[in-house]
Amino acid sequence: MFSKLAGGTHFVSLDIFRAYFCMVVDELSAILQCLSTHLGAFYVHRLMFGVGNAPWYFQKFMDEILSHILGAAAFYDDVKVQGATAKELLDRLRMVFQTFREHGLKLNKDKCQFNLKSITYLGFVIDANGIRKTPEKIETIVKCDYPKNIEQLRSFIGLINYYGRFIPNMADILAPMYQLMQKDVQFVWNNQCQAAFVRLKQEMTEDRILVPYDPKLPLVLAADASSYGLGACLSHILPGNEEKPIAFCSRTLSKAERGYSQLHKEATAIYWAVKKFFVYLFGRKFILHTDHKPLTAIFHPNKNLPDLTAARLLRYACFLSNFDYDIQYRRSEKHSNADFPSRFPLPISSNEKTDAASSVLLLEQISILPVTRAEIVSETAKDPALIPVLNGLRSNSGLEKTCFAGQEAEFSIESDCIFRGCRVVVPKALQQRVLQELHTAHIGSTKMKNLARNYIYWSGIDRDIENITTQCTGCSQVRNNPPKIDRHPWLYPEISWYRLHLDYAGPFLNNYFLLVVDAYSKWVEIFVMNSITTSKTIFFLQDLYTRFGLPVMIVTDNGPQWTSEEFKMFNSSNGIIHKFSAPYHPASNGQVERYVQVLKNSLKASLFDSSQSSSITERVNLLLIQLRRTTHSLTGKTPAELLLRHGYRTKLDLLIDPHTKRIRSDQIQQIENTKIRDIKPGDPVNYRVYNDTKRKWATGLVISKGPLNAVIRGENGETHRRHLDQMVSAPHAEPSSAGEGTSDQQQGTTSTSSEQQPSTSQTQPSQPDPPKPPSTDAELRRSSRSHKIPSRLDI
Repeated sequence: MFSKLAGGTHFVSLDIFRAYFCMVVDELSAILQCLSTHLGAFYVHRLMFGVGNAPWYFQKFMDEILSHILGAAAFYDDVKVQGATAKELLDRLRMVFQTFREHGLKLNKDKCQFNLKSITYLGFVIDANGIRKTPEKIETIVKCDYPKNIEQLRSFIGLINYYGRFIPNMADILAPMYQLMQKDVQFVWNNQCQAAFVRLKQEMTEDRILVPYDPKLPLVLAADASSYGLGACLSHILPGNEEKPIAFCSRTLSKAERGYSQLHKEATAIYWAVKKFFVYLFGRKFILHTDHKPLTAIFHPNKNLPDLTAARLLRYACFLSNFDYDIQYRRSEKHSNADFPSRFPLPISSNEKTDAASSVLLLEQISILPVTRAEIVSETAKDPALIPVLNGLRSNSGLEKTCFAGQEAEFSIESDCIFRGCRVVVPKALQQRVLQELHTAHIGSTKMKNLARNYIYWSGIDRDIENITTQCTGCSQVRNNPPKIDRHPWLYPEISWYRLHLDYAGPFLNNYFLLVVDAYSKWVEIFVMNSITTSKTIFFLQDLYTRFGLPVMIVTDNGPQWTSEEFKMFNSSNGIIHKFSAPYHPASNGQVERYVQVLKNSLKASLFDSSQSSSITERVNLLLIQLRRTTHSLTGKTPAELLLRHGYRTKLDLLIDPHTKRIRSDQIQQIENTKIRDIKPGDPVNYRVYNDTKRKWATGLVISKGPLNAVIRGENGETHRRHLDQMVSAPHAEPSSAGEGTSDQQQGTTSTSSEQQPSTSQTQPSQPDPPKPPSTDAELRRSSRSHKIPSRLDI
């Protein structure tokens, strides 16, 4: 109502004549209001005075009919109209009269006042400057004597409370008087009560003016808390940047709230102040002032709350999220408009609910612990580590000097117990008893931590839970294996055949298999065995070492063939270091264990392949061929490339080049350019004859020639392959009639070498006298033969 009269300089006061009689009631209400007279019973069809709910209905009726008229307010039958100018007042007054005529309302002319510069309304004086107290009420309070009993005290406090909007921190001033009003407290007016009584009289005489609420002006809400009261001030920022109060409010703290930490008291003051002035703040932007800096981050509308924010602060933050505000920090010396009401608070009214329910909920957490709340309170007050925390939470000093610095939002105080979120902080002296309770069922450290996080907290609680579980004999006997590591950290060797991993597979398909894997190249050797004794193992390893050399280190499991004295001597004599994997942990020797699985899967699959041989050895060899020529995922190369340093030719290579030459083309060209024998196709030659006791040489024609070999046609048309060392030139020779070809054919000398060239179709002229073959070995010597080092050996 005061807000409706804001901004007025001209006022009118109207009084409705017989206000309730203006309201018509229905038939049922008329029966309920029936009057019995000497002339009989009469129904009353108008609202009667004295009906319990009549004031409520009439006030609602007046609010509805005047809701469309600006500057008009009604308190029951007392109607006030204001205007910024005389003309505006006259226009509004015409609208009021027209509304009254439409609803059948009549005015008491003697009590109506027009063209006033100020009005007295509900014990307040309202004029162009704002709202102030009436002098009559001030004089009554100033001249009154101090209360002599509890009834007089209640009357005095009621009068003071009516003007509480003018007195900052009034609840704090009234605190000594409120103590006298508590149950089972003897009424004794002491010096503190007298000082408060005098202070209140001084505050009442202050000419403090409140400005009316204006929705067009910026709005500021300041809230503060003291050790026993809450205070708030709603203000406007005027065009001259001057801040003027709209209203003050305050109340005392409840018994539970007095145990809050200072942070939670300040937060409660903000929460309570916003609820108190809800109708002014909701739906519009305002500025929120506080002198507690941590709250500017906790209640900041654009910042996230800390993970372990106390439940009470979380509820406050959720409530404030419904409002549009900017929170600002204001130093205490500039925060007196809210600080003063908090130090002189009003008592809690019956319709104001406190946050006591949350206190009960938190204290219920303690009741399930093996210690009592009284023990926690007592030991907390004596714990050297918690005393600074307790004092910091109760004052404005915070937790800067404690181990919880910067975590004020996570801690709170409930009935002298420290809570972190919803978990009670257990003092050092009681921690062992709580740990024993958590460990009663031997549920393991993980479940103990989960249970503890619902109820209790102290610094290092996770470590203490792990220690009590580790030291428990029963828990250690049933403990599971630790989590598996990704792989055994064998160092990758720098050269091939440095470290070998060995293992036996089987019995499988009625055989045993010895697997050897090179850690560098991943080259695999598999030996099919029918016995796995130490002597058999050494036999196959000797054969392997003969081909590839001795390794530096071997790795095996703890089988009897590997741990025998005979095998130890074998390794010692060859200078081989022997490493063992952990018992019952095959992953330690995973290099070879993986190939055991590959071997078994391959042999199982081959049983269903009818195209493969039934021999186990042949199937193993086929597997080895594929493994050695396949690129390994770790090295990026094939095992053959890393170990043999050259390609590994298989049947698949025939798809690319079926006639791959083993000699490089440059080497072949070098051999062909060498003038070892001046022999070419078509030349007659004398060539050696073997397995013929009658002669040693025969004559023929060269039909094709390679770098060092030639194909010769003999006298009977047979072809023979001879090395250049086995022939000499015969310039005019004719093939002889001797049958040496038969003996050569018995030797299988006929050849279809890939190096043959097409034979010449020319026929040689017959010679009358064949050349005489050499008779001595000296004549066969080739003194001009080249003895150059082959290029492949020329390093």
